[in-house]
Amino acid sequence: MSDKSSLEQELLLYLQLRSADSCSPTLLNTLFPDGPEAWLLAFMICSNENNLSAVLSELPGNTACLSAGSDRFLYYFTSIQDESETVLAFLRKNDTYFQKASVSHCYELPVALRIITMEAECNFLDAFVYPNDTIFPCRAPNYPLIEQRVALFTNLVLSGQYQQIQKATTDMPTFFRQSNLGIRDAVLLWNRLGYRSEIHTNSVPYGHLELYELAGRFHSIDDMSYYMSQQLSVLLSAERSMASEQFYRMTEYIDSHFSEKLELGILCNQFFISPSYAIALFQKEKRMTFSQYITHKRLDCACSLMRIHPMLSIAAIGEMVGYKDYFYFAKVFQKVIGCTPSKYKEQILNESGQNPDIT
Repeated sequence: MSDKSSLEQELLLYLQLRSADSCSPTLLNTLFPDGPEAWLLAFMICSNENNLSAVLSELPGNTACLSAGSDRFLYYFTSIQDESETVLAFLRKNDTYFQKASVSHCYELPVALRIITMEAECNFLDAFVYPNDTIFPCRAPNYPLIEQRVALFTNLVLSGQYQQIQKATTDMPTFFRQSNLGIRDAVLLWNRLGYRSEIHTNSVPYGHLELYELAGRFHSIDDMSYYMSQQLSVLLSAERSMASEQFYRMTEYIDSHFSEKLELGILCNQFFISPSYAIALFQKEKRMTFSQYITHKRLDCACSLMRIHPMLSIAAIGEMVGYKDYFYFAKVFQKVIGCTPSKYKEQILNESGQNPDIT
């Protein structure tokens, strides 16, 4: 319960600023005939019905009306408990009397009037997602769900999955509606995706937008989805170019350090490339997997060492190219080359006429 005098002063000031007929005291008495009630909400209605006030008088609480523009009215509603669901149900039942309506949360007093007024006004903007709806309740942003979506788009870009990006952006309006998301979620997605893009590419595909800015820039969630599809495709092209260059540098590093213990995840972090995209590039550019590439590099070097330094033992050569276990080296060598290391070295020595120890 709030202090009546401070609440009345705030409400009176606001009503004086917004009321077209200067009947603020009357409205104040209408809302609080017996002192401040416990709960307060606001709702806005677009209507040209003359008997709308008579219809709303059936609501189980105190209702006061303000003119908020041409055929738009702002209502404050007070009650002794949270009646937001009651107000929504009443509006749905009587939706033939207006074109559109939006409702704020119901707050326990005291609450700043600007909060409930702003909610009621901004909720009209959910037509951005639901153009065919008549009533717009207050939808709180779903931060976890939007973060999941941002992560999805980021991973698709980093892994170079163009078709999946197109599908994800095309399906986004349906995803928003099925998940009961609103324009606040669209703003959150837009700005979070821009932030993640800045982290990964040092270039923001689109600037930060506020609620009304997003609604003014795009006609609907469908328009925003189409624009995102185009921008993410451009971003993907830039990512691919950068990833290809980083992949080239990574393979150069592997060529020089193949005898060491190498892990794809660590290399990808070192060269700023997505592991999934690196895997795809190995298949596309090298026609083999990451581990196969290292194996071939090691065995190519082993074969060269046998030719250049025939006096070296097979165990020493295996260790030089990264195999400390002689038997494992022999097993891998036979699987890839087609014969044992000793047989391979024997053939080389026979060709050169030498016969040193080949173990």
